[in-house]
Amino acid sequence: MKPKNILVTTDFSEVGNKAFTEAAAFTALFGGTITPMYVYEERNDLKDIIGEKNSEMTEGKLRKIREHLNSIAAAKVPQVCLNDGLVKIGNVVEQVVKESAAFDLVMMATNARTGINRVIYSSKANKVISLSKVPVFVLTEESSIANMERALILTDFSHNSMKVFPYAKELLLKTNAKVDLIHFVNVGPFTIGNNNDVIDRAKGKLTDICNTHFKGLEGRIKPDVLITSVSVSDGITNLTYSRDYNAVFMTTLGHSKLRNLMVGSTASTIIRTVDTGVYVLNPELVSADK
Repeated sequence: MKPKNILVTTDFSEVGNKAFTEAAAFTALFGGTITPMYVYEERNDLKDIIGEKNSEMTEGKLRKIREHLNSIAAAKVPQVCLNDGLVKIGNVVEQVVKESAAFDLVMMATNARTGINRVIYSSKANKVISLSKVPVFVLTEESSIANMERALILTDFSHNSMKVFPYAKELLLKTNAKVDLIHFVNVGPFTIGNNNDVIDRAKGKLTDICNTHFKGLEGRIKPDVLITSVSVSDGITNLTYSRDYNAVFMTTLGHSKLRNLMVGSTASTIIRTVDTGVYVLNPELVSADK
């Protein structure tokens, strides 16, 4: 497996900086490098970063921000795998997406500090996962790669949803985590047909997926079909709270692109609502060789 070159974005908050710790754990498993990144937006207050009042940006101030960025990263990442930090000016999403194309993975934290100084909102993370050509690992305070005990892989059986499988397998083979491979069946008062038949067919598909895509995880991966009477997004969220996962693996698109445009991506909802890390990719943008 090739080393992973990771772009780590931060807003300098405590949660934002946690991404460096998780990236260090990732490179400990796969090797590779970590490049810190901070994007300066005009509404940010320089006083919070370099102790100077917000005013015209200069090369000197950019240098101080980069020094601050490198200092924070160096405290959490082994020097041998740490690159010089990137400091950009402009729109956070645009800059992260632009730079991410040169990397294998983006790591960014959400649920960071609130208010005008907050850079990486959940909404920004959602835009990044929609536009990035590489996978994005959206992290929270509860995320843990070094101590991963339980992971969730989601599928709706579409070809799109299966594109996250190789990435999930690659990471999980490096851990001792138990893995749940879950397909949700949504039922309601107007559902037509025999649910037992639907569930039996789905269980058969999950078994085939395990045998085809997850060789090497035998004994640790458990396929299951869960019924939910609420939205699938709510069902996933409730499951993450009840089972205390360290990571969720999913894609931004499943069967219906039109449905996603109308009601919003399930992945976007999950990032806003769960307390665990979400490893997500856009199956139409991420190349198979990344």
